[in-house]
Amino acid sequence: MSKTPLHLDYTLQDHGWAHTVFTVGDQRFEFEHAYGSDPIGELAQLAIRWSAQTGVPKTEVVFDCENRGEYIAIFKHRDPSEFAFFHQRMGGPDGTNAPRSELAACEIDSFAFAINIARVLDDLLRTHGFVGYLRKWQYYAFPFREYLFLRLLLDQSPIIAKIASSPPVSSLELELQLLNHEPIWGTSPRTNALASLELPLVL
Repeated sequence: MSKTPLHLDYTLQDHGWAHTVFTVGDQRFEFEHAYGSDPIGELAQLAIRWSAQTGVPKTEVVFDCENRGEYIAIFKHRDPSEFAFFHQRMGGPDGTNAPRSELAACEIDSFAFAINIARVLDDLLRTHGFVGYLRKWQYYAFPFREYLFLRLLLDQSPIIAKIASSPPVSSLELELQLLNHEPIWGTSPRTNALASLELPLVL
């Protein structure tokens, strides 16, 4: 099976809602979801593993659409990763779960999708800042830990090299410069000056 392009567009709205678009090949799935789950934070965790060329266990990322049910993105394995996308309506009056409807299933380039997630995070940070993000999303803070790891893994900015070669003391000034500069996202995994840094992997 050949790899299918997967792309995520993600926009925060007011009062704990976000607008998401998944483009899977020539298919487009667009919906709004609430802060009952934190899918962008979970996708950021997966992006770290993909960026470090580490496979992921079977992981379900839930987009809680409240009374419209849930959209569920499922990822598993090393590149090419398996991706499946489902919608599950609200349960019936007896409390049982409604069956899931499969919307798409394919193999994707996980590293390319990791870059996509890194770009989404960077855009969210530059658009809203830390406080603005929390005001809009309410229950969950911006996933800064994951964002920083992705910068260290993927960013080819000269500031990264300066941080890597700085003496073993605080490099806070350089780090603040890094946050203020737009990243230069790499096109291949772990190519920057901190490629040998063992970053903790989540999940």
